[in-house]
Amino acid sequence: MDGGQNIEIYNNFVFNCDIGLEVATEHSPDDNELFRVEGIKVHDNVIADCTGWVGICFGGYDKDLGFTEGCTFEHNTLVDNAAQIGVQRSRDNQVSDNLIIGGETAVEFSEDCRKKDMINDISGNVFCEIEDMESWTAEYGEMYKNRTEVIEDFRSLIDGTGSGFVPDGDLMELYHAQKQR
Repeated sequence: MDGGQNIEIYNNFVFNCDIGLEVATEHSPDDNELFRVEGIKVHDNVIADCTGWVGICFGGYDKDLGFTEGCTFEHNTLVDNAAQIGVQRSRDNQVSDNLIIGGETAVEFSEDCRKKDMINDISGNVFCEIEDMESWTAEYGEMYKNRTEVIEDFRSLIDGTGSGFVPDGDLMELYHAQKQR
């Protein structure tokens, strides 16, 4: 989603791609009124095996581009993505109640953006089995030791956390067939 406003993104099963879901803008304040992305609600999605870069990403990818503001990323299930959450030029976004399992990095902040331009509330999430433990801080949420404590297939075992949407049998067959390739 590039340059949008007031959109709801939910009940998707995204897997085996570069970026699972991205809420961002490639516009600058100088060239387009869509330089500000706001009011986007991303919830109840399952994002798995996006090994190119990230499961969920938000914000302008460069310090001179637009930004994502006032969006919510809640009740999503992220499993075995290279980086689970990518934060770029953004502010005042809420990232909470997500179930985050596996992967190399929990939260990755862009090196192409100023730290003061990436101020968001990332809290109340559940995670386990992240390779780079330094990419997670206690303020982001609760840590569990292994996935069997928090998930069965893609169904969360933690009330109020993770996606309420769970892929059906046909989607799971497609997912498993893709993993075997």
